[in-house]
Amino acid sequence: MRNLLARIRCGRLCLLVQFAILALGTTKAFAFPEMIRHGYVNCTACHVSPAGGGVLTPYGRGLSAELLSTWGTESEAQFLHGAFSKKNSVPKNSNELETISSPQLIQDWLQIGGDIRSLQYHYENSQVKMGQWINMQAMIEASAHVGKWTANLAVGQLDSNDHWSGNGTQYYLMNQLNETLSVRAGRFTPQFGLNIPEHISPPRANLGFGANSERNSLELQLADEIWSLAATYSEAPLIHQNPGEKALALKIERVFSDTLKPGLSYWRGETETTQRQIVGLHALLGLSKNTFWLSEVDWQEQITKSTQITQHSPATSQKWGYEIHKGLVGLIVVDGQMGRLEDPNTRVIHYGGGLQFFPRPHFHLEALWTKEQAPQTSTGEGDYAWFLLHYYL
Repeated sequence: MRNLLARIRCGRLCLLVQFAILALGTTKAFAFPEMIRHGYVNCTACHVSPAGGGVLTPYGRGLSAELLSTWGTESEAQFLHGAFSKKNSVPKNSNELETISSPQLIQDWLQIGGDIRSLQYHYENSQVKMGQWINMQAMIEASAHVGKWTANLAVGQLDSNDHWSGNGTQYYLMNQLNETLSVRAGRFTPQFGLNIPEHISPPRANLGFGANSERNSLELQLADEIWSLAATYSEAPLIHQNPGEKALALKIERVFSDTLKPGLSYWRGETETTQRQIVGLHALLGLSKNTFWLSEVDWQEQITKSTQITQHSPATSQKWGYEIHKGLVGLIVVDGQMGRLEDPNTRVIHYGGGLQFFPRPHFHLEALWTKEQAPQTSTGEGDYAWFLLHYYL
């Protein structure tokens, strides 16, 4: 009987680990708030989306070569390595013409991008040892800008058998009402806390902002060089971590000295069976041109309507980075959560480190190893590691 219970427990653990790994395959595109160390505090400096991630602007592509990558040129950073960049002839002297590549893509009003990601992971504790290679994402995204209007569409999903489908995963229509005020509507994840690529971190995955978290949303954003305020009303689809939830999200941030950006987020959501509130504090800090710190702490209170039972769930994510050499960044990460504050055994803590490497524009490699403390799944510590290959178009 003990052996049977152990096998059942191990089977459940394997499913939980596989679910967490597959959650890395979210359709979200990468954002790099670590650019705070270079004084880039607003996402729109590099991305079309006001929340960051997704299609890069021409300026953002230039920065990927100039600041992120070990080697590479600005033209190489363009869509498909500049294959569709415009060629312009400009006078070099009175007798010659010099041909240069413009950073603009295909047409001035059209930007195209996308992400392809694969991952090798390993997980081991006293009860289980497992690993797998996973093709997680193959997405293409386009953004068209005409006047004050921007239309964005991301398509492409991979199933467990690596079959690709051209289903739309995110889309929106945005209007820039004036220099500081914009409104957008469509299917996307509301702004809350840090928009980091580690979507399985506790503040993202456990609170409903991780994999497949896109919702039908209407967002109003007010942003200038100092302040940023986003207000979003959203409704979750029936296939969602919080199916059918209707929610209001508020996020406010302030910039100090171009290298510090703290923020406060608030979420109030309700389904037919539950209602919840989340309060979060986050901060982006550039300690130097080589060093950054990303921090988020969230507190969720969820009430079951039928019983009026209240459950509290804290979560945190801490990430420190140091650029050892241009394009090579060392990382230290600590994150943790408690599924129910009332039950200490529901805590899960990860701590460890790794490396990010951006050898050339379009290429991102990342290796991370952490120790895991999870009393519900193992009496001892576990090891959790992965190696990520990421190519952006």
